[in-house]
Amino acid sequence: MQKFHRAFRIAIGLFILSIFLIGGIVVYINTPNPQVIEDFVGDASILFETPNHSIFSGTDCYTVHWDSDGIKSIYLDDKGKAGQGEETLCYESHKHPKLHVIFQNDIEKDYQLDIVVIQRQPIFWIALGIVALLLFFSAYFLIILFLGATLESRKSTIYAILNLIILTILTLIVVLGALDVGMRFYFTKYGAEEQRISYVYSANEIQEQTSRLSGVPYVLFVPNPKYKEHNRLGYRGLEISLEKPLDTFRIVALGASTTYGFGVNAKQAYPARLQDILWRDYGYTHVEVINGGVPGYTSFEILSNFEYRILELDPDLVIYYGARNDADTRFEDPGCYNNPSPMYGLTTYYGLWRTDFQNLPFSTLYRYFAINTGQMSIPNSIEFALTDIPIAKECASGEHYTDEELLELNQPTFAERNFRNFLAMAQFNDIEVVVSEFIHPTELSQVNGDNRLLMPAAEKQAVAEIVQLYRTIAEDMNVHYYALSQDFVIEPGMFWTTVHLLPTGIKQQAQLYARYLVENDLIPPPK
Repeated sequence: MQKFHRAFRIAIGLFILSIFLIGGIVVYINTPNPQVIEDFVGDASILFETPNHSIFSGTDCYTVHWDSDGIKSIYLDDKGKAGQGEETLCYESHKHPKLHVIFQNDIEKDYQLDIVVIQRQPIFWIALGIVALLLFFSAYFLIILFLGATLESRKSTIYAILNLIILTILTLIVVLGALDVGMRFYFTKYGAEEQRISYVYSANEIQEQTSRLSGVPYVLFVPNPKYKEHNRLGYRGLEISLEKPLDTFRIVALGASTTYGFGVNAKQAYPARLQDILWRDYGYTHVEVINGGVPGYTSFEILSNFEYRILELDPDLVIYYGARNDADTRFEDPGCYNNPSPMYGLTTYYGLWRTDFQNLPFSTLYRYFAINTGQMSIPNSIEFALTDIPIAKECASGEHYTDEELLELNQPTFAERNFRNFLAMAQFNDIEVVVSEFIHPTELSQVNGDNRLLMPAAEKQAVAEIVQLYRTIAEDMNVHYYALSQDFVIEPGMFWTTVHLLPTGIKQQAQLYARYLVENDLIPPPK
């Protein structure tokens, strides 16, 4: 009996020590750890800081703040910014945020913050290992209390070994279960939404509550009506009525992520900015602009989406802005793209939308290690919701081609077919269409020397060919074509990817569209 009392005291002591250590880890993770950089160059001053430069996971985001006085220009990770501001950055794409400052005397200096990922620090894993050992032996001694009589009655070596194995297995189950429950509680209570998606939510919860996209028959996917910033009809922006209000001139903006406004909020996307400008600067308060852009759409999805969803909105005018995704489809395997097969003329670019999601592992502990070791993809990515088209594997040639060879083999025949049919359908329904030229940086001087914002030569050629194709079709079918590049001024810090604009560029795009629509009498004046 005394032996069991000793085992109980040891177990309780080890458990209390592990709780104190766990508490210390939690306090450390949740205690703000600011980093501040200040500098003075002549009469100029620079402040670059983050309220917490220690983040828990490599998927987390953090906030940086900057302030300056007496400088010429300032860039955050090579993107032009105002002299004072604040921005949220994510570690995956901004591991070492850098502020590049050009002073009035043309002196240039860089200021870099060091972001620390706690889970990648050896001290974190050492502390976690100590906690695991403490919990293991605490559970081990507690289990001995319940199996003690059996241990006392079995003297042979084989029974001692079997009892040791059973004790070890039971202890591991208890310890791993406790860690799993603790991590689930932490991520649910204190984790960011991205962490709950990765480690806690079920597949259905991810698709119903957090996914930007939702599967729909015939059009592959549309904006998820349950996602923030989307309305109940599956369009990005404020609620709209399916039936067009009386005396309203309804414009629908069509395209992919560059129309949807990927990387900016709903109010900063060009359709919302266009409506604001038409209301404020022109007094056209009878105009309603609906954001019909969907990330990832090619002309194939735009055509079917127009037939099954857009027409029911009864638009008076449609603005089309796109080209990049149709250009990308030309880099598919020629065996499926342009050879006689069931996939002939259909894009295999994304695959099929899943209608029955395979359940994700319930264990938070398992998902945490599987995702962070690359054994499992982050479940909120679009790849999670898309599955391969089985027949596409059968038509694939399996041969290797250069990008230049693919462009030669895969002519934009199907983009032309889809686009002509889209315009013909709009004309049949008495809908005015404005086809806008697609723009992107073409020279290094336009993107402040950042090569990442320039397309490779083959992609640039593919986009240019699609742009020219759309212009030819629009002119051939007597559809309005706006050569946006003639008026749009590309400046450094205006793009954040090869095709996606930042708010300053989006504002200019919306202003130019508004001017074009009004000057060409495409919108009737208010009554």
